[in-house]
Amino acid sequence: MHSIKNSCYSLSGNNEEQKITVSEVEPLNIEARYPEYKSNMAKMLSRQKCLEIYEQTKKLQQWIKEKILSIG
Repeated sequence: MHSIKNSCYSLSGNNEEQKITVSEVEPLNIEARYPEYKSNMAKMLSRQKCLEIYEQTKKLQQWIKEKILSIG
């Protein structure tokens, strides 16, 4: 199965900040068929951690857009 993490890792090279962001965000992309896992994740996330992940994700999204534009 092809994952976003593998794609970003191959594009980012040695950018540790992006690798960390992807590693933190990927487990949060849980399908509805795993309600107990989603519930446990929700309990572990404070408001501050959610804001941090949100800001990191916005940066990563911008980086991905720039990569796509530079390729095409």
